[in-house]
Amino acid sequence: MKAKNIKRVLSVLMAALITVGSMFGSTEPVIAAEQVNVTNVHYPRPGDDNYSETAFGRSDQYLMSGWFADANTYFWAHSFDSYEGVVTYCIEPGIDRPEGSVFQSADETFWDNYPADMNVTIQPDDIKVLLGRIMQYGYQGNLSLDWNTGNADDADKLSHLIATQILVWETVVGERDAYFNHVLEPGKDAALSAVRSDNPIRTQILNWYNSMVASVQSHTIIPSFMARSSGKADT
Repeated sequence: MKAKNIKRVLSVLMAALITVGSMFGSTEPVIAAEQVNVTNVHYPRPGDDNYSETAFGRSDQYLMSGWFADANTYFWAHSFDSYEGVVTYCIEPGIDRPEGSVFQSADETFWDNYPADMNVTIQPDDIKVLLGRIMQYGYQGNLSLDWNTGNADDADKLSHLIATQILVWETVVGERDAYFNHVLEPGKDAALSAVRSDNPIRTQILNWYNSMVASVQSHTIIPSFMARSSGKADT
């Protein structure tokens, strides 16, 4: 069953996000520029009380800044080193990660030369800062193959994780401005549309999503004589 439903990959673009989190107060370790074993685990797990092959998935998404995420049956989560390792987050929505894939490693300097057309709303230094804030309030525990959304505690953890991933995607594609306000280009799909109306834990996901948005917005309020990132600070 595990061999069929779980894929092991090498990816460090996701590892780079954890590096950003640690720079801005997260408890996660800093990851150097190297290849890191990352696993992909889908939810819901077989045997889940709310098991569905549609409700946790998404339709094709045409996101801002040219990003495209194709339809998926499940929600896929990612972790370091083992199927129940520390969670990490995808920073490239729609990029395929088939079994045996190898991605170029990167640390937080990944954002220094980030192409402007990949986020039409904010600059790379703002992306980096906001992702760090998301990591402070996002889910930072381990994955579990035993999570069952019929269990309140398991549902809460998975909801927190999904809300965190959605906010990461919103920030990367340009759905969040420098003040973490939501913006959406006409004709584009919102990243949040990945949470279907029939998802059995939709209410919990939205509760975490709204709570995290409020926390990040509060955290980004700064005095008028300061800047959110070193790149914009006056001498």
